[in-house]
Amino acid sequence: MEDILQIKQFTPVYDEKEDRLRLIFNINYPTRYDVWITRKFLIDILDNFSDYIKPQEIKESQNSNTEENQNAQNNIYPPTNDEIRLLETINANFNQNGVILTFKDSKTTLQAALTYEELKSLLETITARVKHHWGLYF
Repeated sequence: MEDILQIKQFTPVYDEKEDRLRLIFNINYPTRYDVWITRKFLIDILDNFSDYIKPQEIKESQNSNTEENQNAQNNIYPPTNDEIRLLETINANFNQNGVILTFKDSKTTLQAALTYEELKSLLETITARVKHHWGLYF
């Protein structure tokens, strides 16, 4: 059985050159694991979790998603020397306390336990990162 890496923190960074979202899973600082999320896959994810996204909150946070802010994030979180793999699946197991998210790429499984508020915050942050570049409207 493969080891499942436990995620401590998420950092979404839009990469303009790749036109993809790079989701950084912080495992145990400084250890991290980066994956790419394509536009189509991310839209499918956001559609499946739409109950947790409030459009007015995304619009309010959009001001913090300036090009300058994005460039600063890319400098703070440069791609690792490791190969960045494409995220293949996300599974959500909901329970009374929140959700357990399981992320898989071609080689690795990562997992995070989130409260419903943490899930909402993560989805809103991810949406704010790509909304400006992809013209997403909810």
